Formats: sequence, structure tokens, C-alpha cells
Amino acid sequence: MRSKFVYAAPSLVLALAAIGLALYGLMQSPEIPVATPSAEQAPAQAVEEKEAAPVFRYLVAIEDLEAGTVLAQEQFQEFELPAALESALSPDQAPFGTALNRPLKAGMVLSQSSIDSGTPLQSSLADGARAMAFELNSLSSIGGLIQPGDQVDIYATFKGSGGTDTGTTRLMRNVEVLAVRGALEPGTDASDDAQRRNQTMVLSVPQADVARLVLAASESRLSFVAARPELKATGEEAPDDIAGKAAEEQQISLLTDIRPSARPKPVPAQQTRQAPARNPGQEVKIYEGSGARSVYVR
Repeated sequence: MRSKFVYAAPSLVLALAAIGLALYGLMQSPEIPVATPSAEQAPAQAVEEKEAAPVFRYLVAIEDLEAGTVLAQEQFQEFELPAALESALSPDQAPFGTALNRPLKAGMVLSQSSIDSGTPLQSSLADGARAMAFELNSLSSIGGLIQPGDQVDIYATFKGSGGTDTGTTRLMRNVEVLAVRGALEPGTDASDDAQRRNQTMVLSVPQADVARLVLAASESRLSFVAARPELKATGEEAPDDIAGKAAEEQQISLLTDIRPSARPKPVPAQQTRQAPARNPGQEVKIYEGSGARSVYVR
């Protein structure tokens, strides 16, 4: 035991000496001042950090906006985000003064899709027009030659109760064909399966004529006749031309106008037979004074 202590004593002495030297050196070394930001430097650093971080500004609707609403700045509120939103419009890109093509609810971000023209069919429709589909067959397709962009006249044939008042009238003229078998462009061939399933053609019908055409489609047989586009007249038209066009619009044909009918046979004139003269018999004159009278005696 004593021998172990003798061997360990030098190690303990050296360890104590090292600890003492370390404490002495620590006490003798000068204190290093810690740099603390001053009150003036703190805002400057905050501004620099804020400028370094990207900021994106967008618009959010503060009220429900229906399709067709004209965009105005007071309908939106700006907000900032540290990240970019895909297809969202910044205040500088907002098309104020244009109409929405789809509804925008309150709290939704104004994006490019809100002002895009919409679907291909919506882009093809003119202002005030409606798209109506009709069954496509070998007759309505003009022998399969009808294509998008063509124009057709629409005729309706109404059958009367007795058959004598059956007639055909032209309902509309120069109606544009928007799509054939789902294709909006001429020469666009859909798949065979799609063509078999979609045997329709879509016409651009003025809104004022939609109800009349729907009624005619349910109560008559419609026929479609291809027509060339009308040339827009320049200048004022003469009254005779206007009257001629108005009369041309009212094209009505009745079955009695085109059905041949047999000519009635002339009725022979009846000859009047004269009754045979009656034999009055023998005349006898009777004289009475100055007068006389005749009496027939058989």
C-alpha cells in the first residue's frame, strides 16, 4: 500500500501543478469585449435582411364576383408572400377594366385562369350567341361534306292534321357551324370510336332565336341546307332592296302549292226542253152586248 502511494504521488503533484498553472494563466489573460449591436445598427440590419428576402405581391378578392363582372381595383386587396404562386397575377399585371370569364369567390387569388377566354367552345362563340347541338346524319351533314365554319339555312316542315295544310318555312339563314363530331377545326379527324359516339353538329344560334328553334325541333322535321357566307353590304341600301330581303326571309311553301291536282271535267250545258204546246181546243166566241169573249171547247 505504501509502495503504491509512493508511485502515485508524483502523478498527483504534476496534475495539481497543471491545474494551478491553468488557473493562473486564466486570471492573468485580459478580458475580450463581446461586440453587441448598438441601437442604430439594429434597424439597419433588419432592413438589409428584409431587402434580401424576396417578397411577392398578389391580389385577393374581397367579395364574390360573378362571371362577366368587370374587374376594378376596389374589388381586391393586396397581400405579400415570401414565395411565388403559380399563375397568380401581381397588382401590376391585373387587367382592370376587363370582364371575368369564370366566377371568383371572396378570398380567392386573382390568377390567369380567371381571365382566360375559357374552353375552346367558349372561345368559338360570338357575343350574344348560344351553341346548340343537332343530330348528324347523311342528310343533315349535307352528304358528309359539312365542316366547322360552314353556314347553313334551317328549314322546318310542319304536318297539318288533314294533310292539306302541310308546309315548310325557312326559320333561319346563314347559321354558322361551330363543330362537327366534336371537332372545332376543319380537317381535324377524331378517332373512329369518338366519331361513332358523337354523331352531332353544333350550331351558333342567336340567343333571341333559341326558343323558336327548340320548339321547331320538337314539333317539326328540320332540314339543313348549305349556304355561302353573305357579303356585308357597304353603304345605305335602297328601300326596294330592303323590301326584297324582307320578302325573301318569309319563305313559306304549302303542300297545296306544289301538289298536282286533276283538272275537273267540264260540266255539259243542260239543254232546256220546251214543253209541247197544248191544244186549246175549238174556240167559241160569245158576244154579250157590245163585248165578246172566247171560250175553248174540246
